[in-house]
Amino acid sequence: MKQSLAALIDNNFGKAAFYTPEENEKYGGANMNCCERILYGANIAYDLGMREDDLRVSAAFGGGMGIGSTCGAIVGALMVLSVVYREKTKPALKDEVVVPFLSRLREELSSLDCNVLKPQFAKEGDCTPMVRFVAAALDRVVGVVEKADA
Repeated sequence: MKQSLAALIDNNFGKAAFYTPEENEKYGGANMNCCERILYGANIAYDLGMREDDLRVSAAFGGGMGIGSTCGAIVGALMVLSVVYREKTKPALKDEVVVPFLSRLREELSSLDCNVLKPQFAKEGDCTPMVRFVAAALDRVVGVVEKADA
């Protein structure tokens, strides 16, 4: 059953200080980066069935790929959309899902780049507000409505 990714992020998913002992062992006691929080969290929230090895592709995308480029949370969301809408052809995925998603985010945020967004959203280096924003946008596209919104 699908649940809200935003609610999972609200409950500190991917933050080492809040790990259960099992999560601490599984994730090595380290915080997840923004891309990992979206992809790993969506795997749980949307029951995507991705394997640990598949999820590791998100490791290099945090911090705008480490150079302030495209926000890692947004890159993670694109990975999720590729899995959720895997039955669509590549042109349909791009035209019907990805471009509208990115266009809406760019309109709402004015940029998709980490070096622009981080100063606006991060609090003391913590990008949770940005991750939460992207998670809520992803929930809308995937069709998951938070209980408070229902």
